[in-house]
Amino acid sequence: MLTKYFSDLSPEQLRQFAMLDELYHDWNSKINVISRKDIDNLYEHHVLHSLGIAKFFWFEPGTTIMDLGTSWRQAFIATSYRKVEGCQ
Repeated sequence: MLTKYFSDLSPEQLRQFAMLDELYHDWNSKINVISRKDIDNLYEHHVLHSLGIAKFFWFEPGTTIMDLGTSWRQAFIATSYRKVEGCQ
């Protein structure tokens, strides 16, 4: 699903994003990371939503941004994507 919108993901980034499913399921069973009713829509409702900003903005290395309106738990996804991509 991610490559439909982000065709430039590296194999390493794809591997890391693939690991999210297991990690979120594990942690969501321990603490309420995202709605337990929505865990099966992790990539569509949460990962793609968090990555959306990366389609429109390029952040220079060292840029500080503030994420308002999304869960702090997902805010790292878009910035991590661009940070890793920017280093390639």
